[in-house]
Amino acid sequence: MGKEIEIRLLTAPQAGKYLSLHPKTLYFLARKGEIQSLRIGKRGVRFDRISLDKWIEQKLATQKVDKLS
Repeated sequence: MGKEIEIRLLTAPQAGKYLSLHPKTLYFLARKGEIQSLRIGKRGVRFDRISLDKWIEQKLATQKVDKLS
């Protein structure tokens, strides 16, 4: 009772809100292969929250390495 279900697969607007990015930017990054996406049916696209978290961590690690160089 009172438990929230954690949603793992996000729509582009939800993922955009999660990352503070426009949904079109997410589609662009997915097409480039920079962010993983999952196609559901012919038109549905979802973004895995855990994959998005990993992408953020990779970006942060890359920026830290660049600053150290």
